[in-house]
Amino acid sequence: MAKKVLKSSLLIVLVVLILTSGVLAASGGTGEWLYENSTQISNGLTYTNRISYNSSGERVETYALDVSNGSSVYPIIMSCDTIYGGMTITQMVQYAESLGYNILAAINTDFFSTSTKVPLGIVIENGEYKSSPSGENVLAFDSAGAYLVESPTISISLHNNGGGEYFDAETGSFVSNSGKSISVEHLNKTRNEGGGLYLYTAAFSTVSTRTSTPGWAVRMKVLNGSMSVSGTMSLQVEEIIPNGTSYEIGDDYVVLTASEAAGLSSVLEMFSVGDVVTLTTSCSDSRLVNAQWATGCGDILVSNGSVTDSSNWDSALFNRHPRTAVGIKSDGSIVCYVIDGRSDSYSNGARLSEIAADLLSMGCIYVVNLDGGGSSTMAVKLPGSNTCSIVNSPSDGYARSCGTYMLLVTDIVSNGVAQNLFLENDGIFVLAGSSVELKYLASDAASNAVAVPGDITAISVSGLGTISGSVYTAGVAAGDDRISLSSYTGASGYGTLHIITNADSMSVFDAETGKAPLLTNIDSGKTVDIDIELSKLSRTVYFNESVVTYEVVGDIGSITPDGVFTANGVPGASGSIRITAGGITKELEVTFERRFVDIDGHWAKEYIETLFEHGIVEGTGDLHYEPNTNISRGDFILMLWRTMGKPEPSALTTFVDVPSESYYADAIAWAQEIGIAQGVGDGYFHPKDSLVREQAFTLIHRLLTYTGVELPLADISVLSSFNDTAELSPYAIEPVASLISYGLIEGSGGYIYPKSEMTRAEMAKILALSMY
Repeated sequence: MAKKVLKSSLLIVLVVLILTSGVLAASGGTGEWLYENSTQISNGLTYTNRISYNSSGERVETYALDVSNGSSVYPIIMSCDTIYGGMTITQMVQYAESLGYNILAAINTDFFSTSTKVPLGIVIENGEYKSSPSGENVLAFDSAGAYLVESPTISISLHNNGGGEYFDAETGSFVSNSGKSISVEHLNKTRNEGGGLYLYTAAFSTVSTRTSTPGWAVRMKVLNGSMSVSGTMSLQVEEIIPNGTSYEIGDDYVVLTASEAAGLSSVLEMFSVGDVVTLTTSCSDSRLVNAQWATGCGDILVSNGSVTDSSNWDSALFNRHPRTAVGIKSDGSIVCYVIDGRSDSYSNGARLSEIAADLLSMGCIYVVNLDGGGSSTMAVKLPGSNTCSIVNSPSDGYARSCGTYMLLVTDIVSNGVAQNLFLENDGIFVLAGSSVELKYLASDAASNAVAVPGDITAISVSGLGTISGSVYTAGVAAGDDRISLSSYTGASGYGTLHIITNADSMSVFDAETGKAPLLTNIDSGKTVDIDIELSKLSRTVYFNESVVTYEVVGDIGSITPDGVFTANGVPGASGSIRITAGGITKELEVTFERRFVDIDGHWAKEYIETLFEHGIVEGTGDLHYEPNTNISRGDFILMLWRTMGKPEPSALTTFVDVPSESYYADAIAWAQEIGIAQGVGDGYFHPKDSLVREQAFTLIHRLLTYTGVELPLADISVLSSFNDTAELSPYAIEPVASLISYGLIEGSGGYIYPKSEMTRAEMAKILALSMY
C-alpha cells in the first residue's frame, strides 16, 4: 500500500513502523485498508484514497486530505459569495479563484437550511464575523493551527448614544434615546416568527434581508469599525421602517429587524433617525477572538485523544451514511475526511463511531462531524490540472449546493517551472508479470500543471518490478511498488503501482461487439475474438495477454494465445473454452447447432426444425430424424405433451398397456386426464401402434379445443371436396371437418387418406402449423 511522503526524520520512523506492522484502520472503524494510495499534491498537502470492507462486509471508499500545520498550504472558510444562497463545490472553487485564491482542495463543512442554504452555525471569513453560532460547535483556524470550540456564546449588544431626538407627545418635549441598550440574538440568520431580534449585514445578501413575513426594521449606516466576534462598531440610524417584509441592506449598512409575531415593536422606540449607536460583540471563548476562519460543525466525536460520550451525539445520524469530517492532530495539522455511501455496490458510508476510529488511527486527537449525506463532497487539484475536480461520488449523483466550504489554499505564485513530478497512472492495479507504460505529469511550486521535463528517470524503490525506458514490468510478488521520479532540472516526485497476483473478478466479452461472446449453437468455421477484464476491489486491473491462459476443452476448435477462437466441430458437438488469469478460471460453454443430417432437401425440414427449436422433437439418435418413418401413437402424445410444456399429471394412467416406467407414461397420463387420449377400448391405448392420419387429426382437434382455440363448427359439407371421406371413422368426422374449415387439412390430389399411417414428417407439419 502506498504511503505518503513525510519529510521529518521522526515521521519517517513512524512510517517504517507502519510498513512493518501492516496498515489497519482503528478497531471499530471502516475496516482494514485493503487499498491505500497517496499523492503529495504539494509540500504540506497529501491526498489519500482508501478502500476497505466494514464489519458488515460492505465496501467503503474514503478520501483524505492531510494538511501540515505551518506549511504553505492552509485552510480558509467561505460561505459562498453571501451567507444566503449556496453553491456547488465547483462553483465555490471557481468563485474563490476569481478572488485570487489558489485553491488546492475543498470540502463541504456546516449543516445548512435546505431552502435558503444559510449555514446553521458560525461563519468567520478572514476575521470578519458573518454569521452567529446558534448553539453549534465551532471549527476554527488561526496562525497556530486548527481547534474546536464547543457551543460558544457570542453576544451582540446595541447601545444608543443619542443624537437623534424625538418629540414625546406626553411630555411635550424632545427626548433623547441616549443610554438605551438591547441584546441581539442572531446575526445573518433566516428570520423566524418568534426568533427575537435579528441583525443583518451586507455579508448576508446583496439583495435584501430575504424576510417574507410582516415585521419592522431599523437601518443603520456603519460609521467605523467592522464586524468581529469581539469588538465595537459605530453606527448611525438612517431609517426607521415600522412596517414591511423584506429590507434592503446595502454595503456599509446593518439592519436590525424582528417579525411582527415576535412582539418586539417596542424596540423601535429606542431609535430615532440620527441616533449614533455602538455595536459591541464579545465572545465566551478567548480562542475565537483571534480566529481568522471558522465554520459551524456537528458533534465532537473525539476530544483530547478519547472518543466522547456517544449518548450526546445526534442519534438521527447514527446509521451508516456518506460523511464529511475533520480531524485535528496535536500540532494543529488537520485531516479532511470524506466517505462515500448509500451505494451497495460501491460504498456504504460510515457510522459516527467508525469516523472517530478511523481518524484516531490517523493520529488525530480531535474529531468533528460535518454535514454528510448528499452534501459530502471533496474536490482536489489533481496532478495535470489547473483547477479542482470532484474526486468522490456524491450520493445524489451530482454535487449538491451547500452553504459553507473549507478551501485549502497556498499563497505561492505560479512560475511555470516544473518542481513536482507524478505518475499519470498512479495508483493502478497491475497483475504480476505484466507491463505498463509509465506516463508522467508535472506541476510547479504553486501546484499548477506545467510541461513535463523530457529526461525523467524512474526507479522502482520497492524492487517489485523493473523499468526499461518508460515501461514498467511487474515481478511475481504482490505488493505496493513505489516509483521514484527525478529529472536533471531538479524536479522530483513519486507514484505507486499496486502489484497483485489475484484479481477479484473476471469479465469476458466479444472484442468486436463488446458484449458476452455468443458461443452456443455456433457454426463451424466461425471466429470469436475473446477479451477479458479483471478487477480488484471494483477497480480495473492492468495486465498483458501473456499472463492469460486460453484452453479449448473438447473437440470444438482451436484458440490462439491472444484469445481468438475458431470453431471447428460437428453438429451437436459441445465443449468449453477455459480462461485463467489473476487466480481466476472461467469456463465458457461452446455448443454447435444440433441439426438433423437426414432432412436436408426434405419438404418437411422447416417444420421439423421449428419443433426442434422449441424442444418438441429430439430425433432418433446420431443426429437423425427419420422423417419418412411412421410415428407411433405414444410418440405423438409425447409430442403434444412437450408442446404444452410437459405438465405434471395428477395420477398415473389407467391404460393397462402403458407401464409407469415408459418414457411416454406421464404424457399419456396427462392426455387421458384432460380427455385427449381416450384409448382404443377395453382399457388399452396401443402406444406402440402406428398412428393413422384420422387419429392424429382427432387428437389435434381435441388439443386445440382444450387450449381454447376457437375452431369453426363442423360443416360436414366440406368433406364432399375429398374422394375418400367415406373412409373416415365416425369419431373423426366432425374433427376432420372442423380442421378442414380451419385450414389445417388440405389433403393431396383430392384425398385425405384417413387410414394411412402418419410419418414423422407429416406429424411435424401438422403439429408445427397447429401450435406455431
